[in-house]
Amino acid sequence: MARKVMLDLETLGTKPGSVILSLGGVTDDGRAFYEVISIDSCTAAGLTIDESTVQWWITQATAAAKAAFRPDLKPVEKGRLRDVLQLFASWYPAEDAELWANGAAFDPPLLECAYRAVNIDIPWKFWNVRCYRTLKALYPDVPVPANSMKHHALHDAGAQMRHLQLLLQRHNRIEVPA
Repeated sequence: MARKVMLDLETLGTKPGSVILSLGGVTDDGRAFYEVISIDSCTAAGLTIDESTVQWWITQATAAAKAAFRPDLKPVEKGRLRDVLQLFASWYPAEDAELWANGAAFDPPLLECAYRAVNIDIPWKFWNVRCYRTLKALYPDVPVPANSMKHHALHDAGAQMRHLQLLLQRHNRIEVPA
């Protein structure tokens, strides 16, 4: 059975080419990855900021905004985009691992665009991208585990991975009529 990785990004835009504030990932065996990324390093790589997304962040709860922007960190303490993407590629379990996200059309394409912007190979194969949101919609009665902080890339990825595992257990128990 293929390994599974849940991905979550916090961004300053909703389309590929947007600045990535933080990158979180959790594997099906509980290994975690989390890095805050320097906005300056993203814009230097050609990634952009969407004003409406910035406005949305302004309306979010203080804890979520602080987690995404990490004002407590000096700019030099935040990872450079290239370095964070190299770390994530090294952390990623195997190129044949399934990459899950809460919307296969959101997080993976934004992250792929960032990898291309800094000329680093994408660590997964496009055919292994999976949509957690679709599976979640198929089984709305499977309860979502508590998430201690919404809009925090690591917390979101962890809660989504726990829920994905419950959803897959449920899905695998269903018998298909002959």
